[in-house]
Amino acid sequence: ANYPRTVVFNQDRLVWAGAASYPNRIDGSNTSDYENFAPSGSDGTIADSNAISFSLNSTKVDVVQWLKSDEWGLLAGTASGEWVIAASTSQTAITPTNVTAKMTTAYGSASVPPVKMGKSTLFVQRTKRKLREMAYQFTIGSFQAPDISVVSEHLTKTGIKQMAAAFAPQPVLWIVRNDGKLVGMSYDKDQDVLAWHQHQLGGFSDSAQTLPP
Repeated sequence: ANYPRTVVFNQDRLVWAGAASYPNRIDGSNTSDYENFAPSGSDGTIADSNAISFSLNSTKVDVVQWLKSDEWGLLAGTASGEWVIAASTSQTAITPTNVTAKMTTAYGSASVPPVKMGKSTLFVQRTKRKLREMAYQFTIGSFQAPDISVVSEHLTKTGIKQMAAAFAPQPVLWIVRNDGKLVGMSYDKDQDVLAWHQHQLGGFSDSAQTLPP
């Protein structure tokens, strides 16, 4: 019951979060020692390489749905918003005594694992009908997460169940809907390409066969 909901590698640590008993807590292993979650050395001293453990400073119990490593920090999607976990001092690594977590957007995330494409993290909003593009914006010095499914809401209205990315020959985000149908999104940020398309799969189920008399 206390297995983590999500696991990721970040800055040479194994990080997990979302366990049932502490849903908004994030734990990171010792550096380069992925099975060691000791918070200090045997003599009680705390080194930068020791494990990290902290809870998101939310006004309510905020279940961590997913984690994703990013060059700007560790991204976390919770039921009520999206967070950036980084060192308190810029351009340095997270340590037990140098870590901060800030909510950067408040859309709320579904439990669908996000996909990294280029500089963006594509995640599903809590309702499972919207796909958002989380990326750092230099002009404002923060992350934004606009809805990139707004022009194709009819293709996601049954809900998004699973996602996977293909990067060659063309970058495409493949999406499985809750009704089992397949949707694709051609995505190339550098070329300003964002195009949705639906795919009809062949075959039929056994229950749909018409047996001869």
